[in-house]
Amino acid sequence: GLDGKVALGTGGATGSGRMACEARVRAGATVLMASRKDGAGEAVAAELNELGASGKAIGIVGDVGSGEGITALVTEVEARTDSLHILMNNAGITWGMPLGKFPHEAWEKVMNVNVAGMFDLTQKLLPMLIASSTEDDPARGVNVGSVMGEREMGDGAYSYSMSKAAV
Repeated sequence: GLDGKVALGTGGATGSGRMACEARVRAGATVLMASRKDGAGEAVAAELNELGASGKAIGIVGDVGSGEGITALVTEVEARTDSLHILMNNAGITWGMPLGKFPHEAWEKVMNVNVAGMFDLTQKLLPMLIASSTEDDPARGVNVGSVMGEREMGDGAYSYSMSKAAV
């Protein structure tokens, strides 16, 4: 169980991020669900809070695609809790286009969210994670990759595959 634990999940409103947030709520954690889409995290949090589970979900806005977005997310987390036991870096984006037409801006955007954002957020939240740790129960950081980072599967999503290999 995760009773008394506080978790942050980026990309928490959809897909695997939503499923992981739900599992943590069901296990008793207070889960901050960050989504870059305004209102998305709050809507999913409301659904999860209707499950009758022992934990609770709190939707927040959080965009790990820029330094400013990460700073704003860290400020929001610090305003809502004094402790952080679990950080799940799940936010991710993709972009698809033929090799000869793939724009630099798209490559940069995917790498900023999927790799640099993950690193920067973890780095900025380290003080909270360390403060919440004990020798017997350390804080946890979970970085979500993809099978596309392990196999040759380009299909126009070159930056996505490369970013997930970096994870």
